[in-house]
Amino acid sequence: MKTVLRIAFVMGMLPLLAAVGPVAILAHKSGGGAPITYCNNTIGGSTTSGYTSGQLYGCTFTTGTDSSGYAPTIWGVHTTVGAGAADMQLGIYAGTTSGTLACHSGDLVTTGGWVTGTPPTCLLSASTVYTIYYNANGSVNTQYSGSGNAFYYTSSGTYGTWPSSITGNAFATYNGLSIYVTVQPQ
Repeated sequence: MKTVLRIAFVMGMLPLLAAVGPVAILAHKSGGGAPITYCNNTIGGSTTSGYTSGQLYGCTFTTGTDSSGYAPTIWGVHTTVGAGAADMQLGIYAGTTSGTLACHSGDLVTTGGWVTGTPPTCLLSASTVYTIYYNANGSVNTQYSGSGNAFYYTSSGTYGTWPSSITGNAFATYNGLSIYVTVQPQ
Protein backbone atom coordinates (compact mmCIF):
# COMPACT_ATOMS: atom_id res chain seq x y z
CA MET A 1 0.00 0.00 0.00
CA LYS A 2 2.85 2.44 0.88
CA THR A 3 4.54 1.80 -2.47
CA VAL A 4 1.34 2.55 -4.37
CA LEU A 5 0.87 5.82 -2.47
CA ARG A 6 4.48 6.92 -3.15
CA ILE A 7 4.14 6.20 -6.86
CA ALA A 8 0.82 8.04 -6.97
CA PHE A 9 2.42 11.07 -5.25
CA VAL A 10 5.35 11.15 -7.67
CA MET A 11 3.04 10.69 -10.67
CA GLY A 12 0.87 13.52 -9.33
CA MET A 13 3.94 15.84 -9.30
CA LEU A 14 4.78 15.29 -12.98
CA PRO A 15 2.29 17.90 -14.33
CA LEU A 16 3.70 20.46 -11.88
CA LEU A 17 7.30 19.73 -12.94
CA ALA A 18 6.32 19.90 -16.61
CA ALA A 19 4.75 23.33 -16.06
CA VAL A 20 7.90 24.65 -14.38
CA GLY A 21 10.20 23.43 -17.14
CA PRO A 22 13.50 21.59 -16.95
CA VAL A 23 14.73 21.05 -13.44
CA ALA A 24 18.40 20.53 -12.62
CA ILE A 25 19.37 18.67 -9.52
CA LEU A 26 22.60 20.16 -8.28
CA ALA A 27 25.04 18.40 -6.02
CA HIS A 28 27.06 20.52 -3.60
CA LYS A 29 30.45 19.28 -2.50
CA SER A 30 30.75 20.08 1.18
CA GLY A 31 34.51 19.90 1.38
CA GLY A 32 37.04 17.20 2.02
CA GLY A 33 37.24 17.42 5.78
CA ALA A 34 37.50 19.64 8.80
CA PRO A 35 38.88 23.19 8.53
CA ILE A 36 42.63 23.53 9.11
CA THR A 37 44.35 26.53 10.75
CA TYR A 38 47.89 27.36 9.66
CA CYS A 39 50.51 29.54 11.37
CA ASN A 40 49.74 30.91 14.83
CA ASN A 41 46.29 31.84 16.15
CA THR A 42 47.57 32.46 19.67
CA ILE A 43 49.03 35.65 21.08
CA GLY A 44 52.81 35.48 21.37
CA GLY A 45 54.59 36.82 24.44
CA SER A 46 56.83 39.29 22.57
CA THR A 47 56.14 42.22 20.22
CA THR A 48 57.84 42.96 16.93
CA SER A 49 59.46 46.37 16.59
CA GLY A 50 60.47 48.67 13.81
CA TYR A 51 57.57 47.97 11.44
CA THR A 52 57.50 50.57 8.65
CA SER A 53 54.32 51.36 6.75
CA GLY A 54 54.05 49.21 3.65
CA GLN A 55 56.36 46.43 4.79
CA LEU A 56 54.97 42.91 4.61
CA TYR A 57 55.31 40.72 7.72
CA GLY A 58 54.22 37.10 7.50
CA CYS A 59 54.60 33.40 8.21
CA THR A 60 54.91 30.32 6.05
CA PHE A 61 52.82 27.18 5.91
CA THR A 62 52.44 24.15 3.66
CA THR A 63 48.98 22.99 2.64
CA GLY A 64 47.89 19.39 3.05
CA THR A 65 47.58 16.76 0.35
CA ASP A 66 43.88 17.12 -0.64
CA SER A 67 44.13 17.29 -4.44
CA SER A 68 40.97 19.43 -4.66
CA GLY A 69 42.81 22.28 -2.91
CA TYR A 70 41.97 24.54 0.02
CA ALA A 71 39.77 27.65 0.25
CA PRO A 72 40.69 30.24 2.92
CA THR A 73 37.67 30.95 5.15
CA ILE A 74 39.04 33.33 7.81
CA TRP A 75 42.35 34.96 8.58
CA GLY A 76 43.69 37.25 11.25
CA VAL A 77 46.64 38.94 12.86
CA HIS A 78 47.15 40.19 16.43
CA THR A 79 48.41 43.77 16.38
CA THR A 80 49.69 46.60 18.52
CA VAL A 81 49.22 50.08 17.09
CA GLY A 82 51.54 53.03 17.73
CA ALA A 83 48.79 55.68 17.99
CA GLY A 84 45.13 55.71 16.99
CA ALA A 85 43.85 53.33 14.35
CA ALA A 86 45.52 51.98 11.24
CA ASP A 87 44.35 50.36 8.03
CA MET A 88 45.80 47.00 7.17
CA GLN A 89 45.45 44.24 4.60
CA LEU A 90 46.28 40.56 4.49
CA GLY A 91 47.59 38.61 1.52
CA ILE A 92 48.78 35.11 0.64
CA TYR A 93 51.74 34.42 -1.65
CA ALA A 94 52.82 31.08 -3.07
CA GLY A 95 56.38 30.43 -1.90
CA THR A 96 58.63 31.96 0.76
CA THR A 97 61.64 33.96 -0.36
CA SER A 98 60.04 34.46 -3.77
CA GLY A 99 56.48 33.86 -4.80
CA THR A 100 53.40 35.03 -6.64
CA LEU A 101 50.27 36.58 -5.17
CA ALA A 102 47.40 34.13 -4.58
CA CYS A 103 44.89 36.58 -3.02
CA HIS A 104 44.62 39.64 -0.76
CA SER A 105 42.01 41.48 1.30
CA GLY A 106 40.61 44.96 1.20
CA ASP A 107 41.16 47.34 4.11
CA LEU A 108 40.68 46.16 7.67
CA VAL A 109 40.90 48.67 10.53
CA THR A 110 42.88 47.94 13.67
CA THR A 111 43.21 49.78 16.94
CA GLY A 112 45.12 46.84 18.41
CA GLY A 113 44.17 43.28 19.27
CA TRP A 114 42.93 40.59 16.90
CA VAL A 115 41.99 41.77 13.44
CA THR A 116 40.11 39.13 11.50
CA GLY A 117 38.41 39.05 8.16
CA THR A 118 37.03 36.86 5.42
CA PRO A 119 39.53 36.33 2.62
CA PRO A 120 38.49 36.86 -0.99
CA THR A 121 37.74 33.74 -2.97
CA CYS A 122 40.91 31.91 -3.93
CA LEU A 123 41.97 28.30 -4.08
CA LEU A 124 45.27 27.16 -2.60
CA SER A 125 46.90 24.12 -4.21
CA ALA A 126 47.70 20.94 -2.32
CA SER A 127 51.19 20.30 -0.92
CA THR A 128 52.32 23.86 -1.64
CA VAL A 129 54.28 26.33 0.49
CA TYR A 130 52.52 29.68 1.04
CA THR A 131 53.27 32.79 3.09
CA ILE A 132 50.49 34.87 4.67
CA TYR A 133 51.51 38.54 5.05
CA TYR A 134 50.04 41.66 6.58
CA ASN A 135 50.55 45.14 5.15
CA ALA A 136 49.66 48.24 7.18
CA ASN A 137 49.68 52.02 6.74
CA GLY A 138 51.14 52.91 10.11
CA SER A 139 53.25 51.66 12.98
CA VAL A 140 51.50 48.29 13.37
CA ASN A 141 53.54 45.62 15.11
CA THR A 142 52.38 42.17 16.14
CA GLN A 143 53.04 39.53 18.76
CA TYR A 144 55.30 36.52 18.21
CA SER A 145 56.43 33.56 20.28
CA GLY A 146 59.98 33.12 18.96
CA SER A 147 59.36 29.54 17.85
CA GLY A 148 57.05 27.91 15.34
CA ASN A 149 56.37 28.81 11.74
CA ALA A 150 59.10 30.73 9.94
CA PHE A 151 58.85 34.52 9.72
CA TYR A 152 59.40 36.45 6.47
CA TYR A 153 59.36 40.15 5.70
CA THR A 154 60.00 42.64 2.94
CA SER A 155 62.37 45.51 3.60
CA SER A 156 60.12 48.13 1.98
CA GLY A 157 56.82 48.57 0.22
CA THR A 158 53.84 50.84 -0.27
CA TYR A 159 50.67 50.31 1.73
CA GLY A 160 47.78 49.02 -0.34
CA THR A 161 49.93 47.60 -3.10
CA TRP A 162 50.45 43.90 -3.56
CA PRO A 163 53.15 43.16 -6.12
CA SER A 164 52.35 40.22 -8.41
CA SER A 165 55.56 38.58 -7.19
CA ILE A 166 57.57 39.14 -4.05
CA THR A 167 61.00 38.58 -2.58
CA GLY A 168 60.89 37.94 1.15
CA ASN A 169 63.67 37.74 3.71
CA ALA A 170 63.85 35.27 6.60
CA PHE A 171 64.30 36.62 10.13
CA ALA A 172 64.21 33.81 12.70
CA THR A 173 63.80 36.12 15.73
CA TYR A 174 60.10 36.71 14.91
CA ASN A 175 59.22 33.05 14.25
CA GLY A 176 55.78 32.18 15.57
CA LEU A 177 54.21 35.47 14.43
CA SER A 178 50.60 35.84 15.66
CA ILE A 179 49.02 35.63 12.22
CA TYR A 180 46.88 32.80 10.86
CA VAL A 181 44.66 31.54 8.07
CA THR A 182 41.99 28.86 8.34
CA VAL A 183 41.24 26.89 5.18
CA GLN A 184 38.54 24.44 4.16
CA PRO A 185 39.59 21.39 2.13
CA GLN A 186 37.59 21.32 -1.07
